[in-house]
Amino acid sequence: MLAVLSLPMCFLFQVICIRAVASEREYNEICPESAFSTAEAAALPSPSSYHYKTFEQILAQDYDALDPILPPTVTELKRRGAHRHWHKHSTFLDHLLGVHNILRLWDQSHIVSRVGLLHSAYSNSYVNLALFDPMDEDERSDMRLLIGELAEEIVHLFCTIDRQHIVVDTILVDEGSIVDGGGIVVPHLRGGGEEDIFLSQNMMILLVVFTMADVADQYFGWQDRLFGGAGEKHSMLFPLHASDIENNDGGLRHHESTALWPGMSKPGLWMSYVSELGMIMRKTLESRVRYKNGSNNNDDNSHGEHSDNDIYSHSDSKRSSKKNSTKNGNGERSVLENHEFKIPPIFDNCTRVLLRDDEAKARDLYWSVIMEEDQHLSSQTQTDQAIQILQEASKLNPWFFECHVLLAQKYLHMNDNEKAMYAAEQALNLQMIWGTAYDKRMSFDAWVAWTRVLYERARDGLGWPSNSWEVNNFGMVNSE
Repeated sequence: MLAVLSLPMCFLFQVICIRAVASEREYNEICPESAFSTAEAAALPSPSSYHYKTFEQILAQDYDALDPILPPTVTELKRRGAHRHWHKHSTFLDHLLGVHNILRLWDQSHIVSRVGLLHSAYSNSYVNLALFDPMDEDERSDMRLLIGELAEEIVHLFCTIDRQHIVVDTILVDEGSIVDGGGIVVPHLRGGGEEDIFLSQNMMILLVVFTMADVADQYFGWQDRLFGGAGEKHSMLFPLHASDIENNDGGLRHHESTALWPGMSKPGLWMSYVSELGMIMRKTLESRVRYKNGSNNNDDNSHGEHSDNDIYSHSDSKRSSKKNSTKNGNGERSVLENHEFKIPPIFDNCTRVLLRDDEAKARDLYWSVIMEEDQHLSSQTQTDQAIQILQEASKLNPWFFECHVLLAQKYLHMNDNEKAMYAAEQALNLQMIWGTAYDKRMSFDAWVAWTRVLYERARDGLGWPSNSWEVNNFGMVNSE
């Protein structure tokens, strides 16, 4: 649990919001080395009061405030051992809460967030972590009592479909499968005569936004090594190559199943994938709005014609020849009617796509600074070089906060408090909209606490101490 929360958060949030709405021109005047070109400029993230309030509730683990069903559900998950089960870089309980929290930060509904909370609790195509038995009606009833009937039905649906095939090999390959609005029919995961399953456009939208949060919370460098080897030439986030399909090996030749966990734990290459899904989600929602408004404009470049605070309602479309329903053991039921989704605030409200090559270059530049620090290269020349490298990384990928955290430290080392404060503000803004770390060597809470320490030192003009005992004693954030 985060210990450092005592900086006057209302004050800090007001300052951050004021700074966040400052123009890029103003920011670039203070930090000209960090300026983006006009064509490539990424908007400074501007968290809302909702983000701030939810962010603080998450850090404080204020489950009652986040959703009244959380305390009893977390208690039940612990009773069933979720806190003991391994999951990628943490425990299964941590992962389930992490996905839920990201979805809440993205202002998704309680229904969607509750699906995120128990998304794998019946097990699914990715993990064998069945805390509840999907074939036992009493077990399903237990889950319904926790998260509600609709959320439980969707969780159950997710354990019967191949999410990898649907999201990676279908939606990413052919975005028309979701944007066009007709839905798709997919085979039951278990086969064996089970009835095919229809996924409406609404259900696919939910699957996309949930997958974005799911991947953001769990993915790190070990998985790149596991599925792509030392050269990271393949990824579980890539659609299958034609040769993989021809060989019918699912890309097995790229795998390195003996990759040691956790490895170096450098950041995994997942942001580009999430940005692609975010863009597809936005296109789908805007297409629905245009259809409702009677517009025939199919220009894919028409992003941003609605307010970032728009709520997109997704009732059953007249375009679809099928009802927004699923077929499972309970027969056909209509779900997600009139449900509302919101565009996640990441990647400039999902208007931008991060290229994988740019992400890889930015990650490697960032990591090179980390490795140099491990070698204790701390001269003025090395500091200058590190700042240049981090600035280049932030231009290639302006959406990962860790780069700005390191920049804030480096500026403080030079006693450049003004630039350090701006870098820390950038990091805090990004933290408020992500809710998870890119560099998962440290917990998200720890990153936030450290960033707040840096922000305060810069704000108060304290620079950086020369006494290591003083650095070791950092922690408290003064109130005003």
